Amino acid sequence: MIAARSQFGSLLGWCMLVIIGQQLSATWLVERYQITSGSMAPTLLGVHCHLKCSACNREYDIGLDQPPRYGQPAYCPECGAKGPLVEDQTVLAGDQVYLDRSAFLWRDPQRWEVVAFRSPQRSAEVHVKRVVGLPGETVEIRHGDLYINGKIPERTLEQICAMSILVHDATNSQAGETDHGPRWKLKEAVSGWEQSSPDEWRYLIDKLPPSVDFMELFRSAPGEFALDEKLKWAKERTTPDIFERIKTDWLVFENRKRVPHPSQEAVPSSIDDNFGYNQTVQISQASEVTDVRVSMKMLGGSKQNVVTLNLPVEFSKMEQIDVTPEGNPWAILCGVVVRPTYFQRVIDWAKRRLPQDSRGNKHAIEIVTFDKLGICFVDGIQTSDSKPVATIPSPRPISFESWWGCTTSISDLRVYRDIYFTSPVGLRGALAIDEPFTLGPDEFFVLGDNSELAVDSRYPLYGPVRAKLLVGKLIGVK
Repeated sequence: MIAARSQFGSLLGWCMLVIIGQQLSATWLVERYQITSGSMAPTLLGVHCHLKCSACNREYDIGLDQPPRYGQPAYCPECGAKGPLVEDQTVLAGDQVYLDRSAFLWRDPQRWEVVAFRSPQRSAEVHVKRVVGLPGETVEIRHGDLYINGKIPERTLEQICAMSILVHDATNSQAGETDHGPRWKLKEAVSGWEQSSPDEWRYLIDKLPPSVDFMELFRSAPGEFALDEKLKWAKERTTPDIFERIKTDWLVFENRKRVPHPSQEAVPSSIDDNFGYNQTVQISQASEVTDVRVSMKMLGGSKQNVVTLNLPVEFSKMEQIDVTPEGNPWAILCGVVVRPTYFQRVIDWAKRRLPQDSRGNKHAIEIVTFDKLGICFVDGIQTSDSKPVATIPSPRPISFESWWGCTTSISDLRVYRDIYFTSPVGLRGALAIDEPFTLGPDEFFVLGDNSELAVDSRYPLYGPVRAKLLVGKLIGVK
């Protein structure tokens, strides 16, 4: 009996030691911090207030790093509608984040990771930022883009999504609806596009019931012909009435922003780096942003259809249209308008055929022009024939074009922009702005996602973060 009790006591002791060890390990390995500033917004929020627009139902946050001006109203970043006074809103605490303190015991941080570290200025403070530059690299920020050793570093789809800032979300009921009408507009008075629900557009009209199949004629052009030669060859063999009926039908996105006092009217504009979270902060003049991401779901088709998504960039490399093969009739083509009346040149990177689908399944599509590259993802996978192609800005609006007759459905439409890295407001002599900055062997360059507001490695007194100051990696947000 005594021996049995002794064994039981020994086992109980071991169990208690394991439990205590787990508690100590969890306490040391995982640590919780409160975010107090908006330097990482919208990824992480500091002290802020939360509002919902009465005009378009968009929910949004306004940072309170600085107190609002007396009598300052809130403005919806979606539709520009005037809201209640910021000073009357409930003040909410910043996000609580959980850090893995063991993450960098055996490895260095990787680019784009969100990390915590002790402030280079005040070691008692823990800051959270995103790593962009690694030891020994040369960092430079030019026209909103980050350059590492003279080149813009690529990102995965997950990293692209994590660093995207929402511009418009059509899944919200009445999203963007104001006295100026919806954000997605029909260009033609008579159009095949129709809005079947608040977040879904369908294209139903057969625009081309020709006696001569123009696509078949185009496909039969000599293979050595360039795109323009193929179009000319097909046009010469098509009757004028058929050719005149080959036209495009546009669904165009209209971005809006609020104009300065006194009218405060929301007017059509290009997408810029104006960030609705920073309404209590005096911000410098906004910069145009052409790095965009369009997210949507599209229905697989049952006949030969072509839908083109145009983006506000020009492409440096043009490829011929690859006519969709038999039995795989869907194509999404992203290209550049070179003949607005009828045709488009289409680059190869954005070509992706959606499988025939009689069951009505939709495919998740992401078209991205971040970092002067164009990339297409279907169902989370970069297309096998996707080739990133260098781009330059263009005044062309985001728009869908349907042509040659098609039946399609586009839903869950969202438009995002990239973070536009810039010089902080009022700061002179910022590091890595328009001139290279080389990191030491144990230094990391960190930036806040809220570029205009963040205090980070661009500040000479802050500078790069030494490896010994690293605390851990962000693993959760509450």
